[in-house]
Amino acid sequence: MAPRVPLLLVLVLAACGSTPPRDALAVLAQSEAEIAAGRHAQAVEMLESIDEAAYVGEDLERYKLAMARAKFGTGDAWGAFTVLRRYLEDHPLTAHVREIEELTFAIGKTLIHGDRGFWIFWSEKDDGAFVLQHFVRRSPNSELAADAYHLLGELAFERGKWQEAQQHYRQITMYHPRSPWAAKAAFRDAMAGFRALAGPEYDLRSLERTRRDLEAFLADEQENLGFVAEAKAALATTREWLARKHVEIADFYAKVGNLDGQRHHLEIAADNYPDTAAAEEARARLVVAPEGEGAQK
Repeated sequence: MAPRVPLLLVLVLAACGSTPPRDALAVLAQSEAEIAAGRHAQAVEMLESIDEAAYVGEDLERYKLAMARAKFGTGDAWGAFTVLRRYLEDHPLTAHVREIEELTFAIGKTLIHGDRGFWIFWSEKDDGAFVLQHFVRRSPNSELAADAYHLLGELAFERGKWQEAQQHYRQITMYHPRSPWAAKAAFRDAMAGFRALAGPEYDLRSLERTRRDLEAFLADEQENLGFVAEAKAALATTREWLARKHVEIADFYAKVGNLDGQRHHLEIAADNYPDTAAAEEARARLVVAPEGEGAQK
C-alpha cells in the first residue's frame, strides 16, 4: 500500500501550484512599470521571458493585458489584438472590461487608419475593420460603439460599399441616437442610398426609399450647411429620376395598350414632381394622350 500523504501537505502543494512563482510576479510588476514609463519594447521582452502558463487567475488577466499594451505600444497592433481576441470569453468575470474595450477600440482605430498593405491580399484597413467588428459584436453597449460604427461606415462609404455603409450608419441612428455622429450617420445613410442608385432605370421602390431618407434628413438637420447642400442636390436629382421613371412606366403602358396606366403614371410625374424636366414632358403628353376606359368623363 502506498503511503498516505498528509492532508495538510496536499493543501500546501495545491496552493503552491495555483500561485505564480515569485519571480514571475516580479517580472509582471516590472513590465507594468515599463509600460507606464513608455518603454514598451523592454516590457515585451520581459513578458516573453516568462511562460504565460506561470500565471493564473487575476495575475493571468494582468499578464495578458500588459502584453497587449506592450505590443500595441511597439506598433504591433495586430499582435496586441491576438492577445485580447478571446480575453472576455476566457475571463468573463474580469474587472478589466473597460480597459479591454478601450484598448481593443484603439487597436481597431489605429489599423483602420493605416495605409500598409500588400496588393489585393491584405491591408491594415481590413484588419482594422475586422477588429472593430469584433469589438461591436462583443461590446454593443460600449460608449465607444458608435465611434466604431462610424469608422466602419466611413471605410465602407469610401470603398463604395453602399449597403454595408448603410448598415453601419443605421446602427448609430437606431441604437446610439445621442452620439455626436448621429447627424452625420443620418446624412451618410441617405447619401449611400443615393450613390447606390443608377438613375431612373433603378427600381421604383429604391428610388422612393432614397427620396424619403433624404427628405427625413433635411427635415431634421439645418446646422451643417455642407451636408444640407449636398443632400438637397441629391434630392433634386432623385426627384428628377423618379419623374423620369414614371414617364418610362407610362411609355411601357402605352406600348401594351393600357391607356389608363399610361395616363396614371404621367399624372404622377406631373403632379408629384412638378419642378422637374420629366414633369414638363409629362404635362405636354397628357394634353394629347388618349383617355382609357377608366378615365373620368
